Amino acid sequence: MTAPGEGQVPPAPEPAGPAPRRPARLEDALARWAQETLRPAIALAPERPHLETSWGAPASRLGTPVDLGGFDYERDLGFPGEYPYTRGIQSTMYRGRFWTMR
Repeated sequence: MTAPGEGQVPPAPEPAGPAPRRPARLEDALARWAQETLRPAIALAPERPHLETSWGAPASRLGTPVDLGGFDYERDLGFPGEYPYTRGIQSTMYRGRFWTMR
């Protein structure tokens, strides 16, 4: 027979400091980031007026899942070691064995 409360998991301790901000949607989080983080950084060091890739395509400031439209994680990206092998053929991502050119 066990004593009352024995064998129960104790509650998690309360986090120290203020509660993290958790916007309900990614768009809200992006707006918060632009206002609180990006704007002060640009005020200190302005961005270049025109930034593009080496092939001339305009480079966006930040890529997010919103930019991917109908992206399906499992279908389009998958997991390491599984079809469509976009993340490599090794399921451990070469952490257990070095990648070699043959």
